Amino acid sequence: MIFPSVFTIFITVLFVKNSFQDDKTTNEIDSPDDVTVHINELIKIISNVTNDDSSSLCEKCELVIEDLIKFRKNGANRASVVKYLSKLCIPIMKFLPSACQVLSEIETDAIIYIIDNKDVKPQEVCGVYFQYLGCVNPYAKEWKIKIPGKKNSSDKVIYSESEEPLKIVQITDVHYDPLYKPGSNAVCDLPLCCEGRNGIPSDPENAAGLFGDYRVCDMPKNAIINLLKEIKTSQNKIDYVYFTGDIIAHKNWETSKQTNMETIEEFYDLLFTYLGNLTVYPILGNHEAHPCNL
Repeated sequence: MIFPSVFTIFITVLFVKNSFQDDKTTNEIDSPDDVTVHINELIKIISNVTNDDSSSLCEKCELVIEDLIKFRKNGANRASVVKYLSKLCIPIMKFLPSACQVLSEIETDAIIYIIDNKDVKPQEVCGVYFQYLGCVNPYAKEWKIKIPGKKNSSDKVIYSESEEPLKIVQITDVHYDPLYKPGSNAVCDLPLCCEGRNGIPSDPENAAGLFGDYRVCDMPKNAIINLLKEIKTSQNKIDYVYFTGDIIAHKNWETSKQTNMETIEEFYDLLFTYLGNLTVYPILGNHEAHPCNL
């Protein structure tokens, strides 16, 4: 894979920009370019960047983002942007055309809004998303945080040794897949496998496990139940539960507000059923929203 989804990159920039501007009227006309030819030419340009290092990845990212921005600003309407993203998704993300089409439909409105309402630059986008790989955002603002000096020893709070420390359980990133089916194909042609629709593999080694699978699969319900039972039975005393988000499976191209809410409610019902009246302090993960990350 050359680099992750342009959709995620743009959404990341949406949150690091420091202000919103008024909506602009978009130019809803068909793009003058044939999208398929356009994407094929872009892929050729990207392929000519041959250095296999972080600078190469940064350059490829900037080429794609710059082209997408120009494509929209040159008059591409929503349908053309959807087609553009879908065609680009197939060779870069290695998704099936059907998954790319739906994912593009879900993410296009946010991307159009950012392009139309923000002075976003390719180096800024790629520098934010690929900072960990050495890409630089030349427009980044330097934050200076004043750190207070050391406290005097007399300011220290002394706790009684007789007080029993709190016992807190943290649960995170369950990524529950309601469609997970043990024995189904764990090596499929979709970005997420181990579901009944993936069929039964011809090679038994590729069958999804009973309590999950280390390949491209999310967590089954029985694994979550087993986890909660183990927490309840193995711990003598639990004061609180910290749940730090990400209930929804990694099927960004199939989410909806309704299905996300149903899965979230089902998961919290399981917490109540198996952990009883324990106090749970939850937060939302980036996958709870629809579209993902928004």
